[in-house]
Amino acid sequence: PIYLSLTTNVVSAAIRESAQREQLEATQTILQSQQNLAKLINQQFAIGTVSKIDTSSQNTLVANSQSQLYSFDKNLSVTRNMLIAYIGSYPGSADLPQFRLANLHLPNEIPKVIPTDLVRQRPDIRAAEAALRASNAQVGVATANLLPQLNLTAAYGSQALTTTALFGPGTAMWNLGAGIFQPLFQGGSLRAQRDAAKAAYEQAAANYESTVVNAFQEVANALKALETSANTLASAASAEKNAGVNLNLVTQQYKLGSTNYLAVLNSQTQYQQAKINLIQAQADRYTSTAALYAAIGGGWWNRSGSAYLGREQASSSTIAPAQ
Repeated sequence: PIYLSLTTNVVSAAIRESAQREQLEATQTILQSQQNLAKLINQQFAIGTVSKIDTSSQNTLVANSQSQLYSFDKNLSVTRNMLIAYIGSYPGSADLPQFRLANLHLPNEIPKVIPTDLVRQRPDIRAAEAALRASNAQVGVATANLLPQLNLTAAYGSQALTTTALFGPGTAMWNLGAGIFQPLFQGGSLRAQRDAAKAAYEQAAANYESTVVNAFQEVANALKALETSANTLASAASAEKNAGVNLNLVTQQYKLGSTNYLAVLNSQTQYQQAKINLIQAQADRYTSTAALYAAIGGGWWNRSGSAYLGREQASSSTIAPAQ
């Protein structure tokens, strides 16, 4: 479970870093376009063709984009430092590549139906199942302890039928009686041990049931998230494309004097938000896929070799994108 959690965190951090870097770059491009338009509007204001409201509105939009740029830059640094810490290195000392969403690839086939045997491979289910079997075995041991601990042979039937032979100290028949009654003489101790073993078994059974229910819940949620992320990505891509076309048309109309500045301002805002939403939708698509593989155990049973690479090897390695 620890290895699975670590690898999931590494993949999620790499995807998040990619998204934040591309959001940063997209905002830089948008900011440059906004600044160019601000210069044009300031020139028009100087000759009296636009109002002060137009220039202040565009300058406000530029300032907001700059503020958003600083926020993306900070988040990118925090995420990258987190990713470096996950591989066991220190900020500034790890030679990690700059991940790009365009260089990541979804698996060729993503399962839409997860069979029970695949979910059963999850480490938490395997651990709960092993604990349940161990508890069941302890119940059997505790129950067996209630029986007399002795070996019966034919020699007992050949003993002389005398008082001394039957009940004398150290005789076979006396030892036989002691072996039979020993569990009874221990009072409720052995029964208490058996009851405790049964209680432990019931607890293990409840834990196993809870683990299985939680596992299937996580898998179901991951499948739904995967479906939702695919639909969201398609919608975000369409919105970004249409917003870009609209911005280009409105900007050209504004330069020709056939539309007012308010239309340009609205188009810029819509495109900026659509571009950021598209990058986030792309990242969510990758993250949802990684979450599904984590929910079904991450395929650890197919892994060979040691799970631990060591600090030096890990810091110099790259995170291979899913194929």
